[in-house]
Amino acid sequence: MNDNNLVLNSPEYWAMRYASGDWENRGGNLQQTSFAQSLVHEIPQEIKDKINGLSICDVNCAFGYSLDVFKKSFPDSEMFGIDFVAEATDEASKRFPQFSFNNELIDKYDCLISSNSLEHIREYKDVLKDYIKHSNKFVILMIPYNEDIGDGIGEHVVSFNENSFSDKIDKFKKVFFKEFICEWWMGEQMIVIYENSQ
Repeated sequence: MNDNNLVLNSPEYWAMRYASGDWENRGGNLQQTSFAQSLVHEIPQEIKDKINGLSICDVNCAFGYSLDVFKKSFPDSEMFGIDFVAEATDEASKRFPQFSFNNELIDKYDCLISSNSLEHIREYKDVLKDYIKHSNKFVILMIPYNEDIGDGIGEHVVSFNENSFSDKIDKFKKVFFKEFICEWWMGEQMIVIYENSQ
């Protein structure tokens, strides 16, 4: 769904999709929940053990359904959600008042998670550097793997593979990579985990 007056993937575009009900009517909440469940399932147990008890921030959290999954998997962790669109965080706060939501990535969190959002951002390397800057211990990414984006004029504008992310960014080292089949997705997804080496 798009209004010809709106720039694809702009804050105004996503505000329209959230406020109109289009995102939810197209299964956005169900997809987000499924993605979060898959992400947690694929994280190695030794890393899960390190994460439980840390503050967790879901970036581009939409209506907050991923945080509900993460809380069940990491019960000792405090949950935060960031979405740059107020229409998303306002609704997330109503549905999940037990979690904290904001429209800006200002604070630092122990574990920062980004699921199925970087493929919407051409400047994803700059965004990832910002994620690293706002994380104390982990940055976890889940994105489509080897997606055919055609001419790149749809919502997904970047295709990723195992070579898309450097082994080290500042003090963070890439400690895990895996591609896998995911429900709610035609094709494979991939997980990349960075951990602060200091």
